[in-house]
Amino acid sequence: MTRRDEAELGRIARFTISAYMPVRQWNNLDDEEPSYRLWLVDADGRKVAPDRITVVKLETRAERLYFPIVHEWAKNYSVEFPLRDDDGELLRLSGGRVTLLAAGIQGTARLEWDVP
Repeated sequence: MTRRDEAELGRIARFTISAYMPVRQWNNLDDEEPSYRLWLVDADGRKVAPDRITVVKLETRAERLYFPIVHEWAKNYSVEFPLRDDDGELLRLSGGRVTLLAAGIQGTARLEWDVP
């Protein structure tokens, strides 16, 4: 574990997302005004927006093995969410349903996990 990893542990939740959209211009999660907004919703229903979204290149054979959904028509992102809400309260990411929510004028997508 690197020092950066240790510093971020307990401060952020990081997701690697591979996004395909039928209109290439919509695949702009890292823009100031993206076509879709992302939120992390905790087990109590509190949601937080990401602190940082960056485009990542997943090019090595190991990365493609670890992320099999990656393909040439998708764009890959690293998305970092804070582990505290706007009031400074720690999010509850266990003992219930946790959701990654993407919403825009084109539609809504939810990835949900029932976390023990």
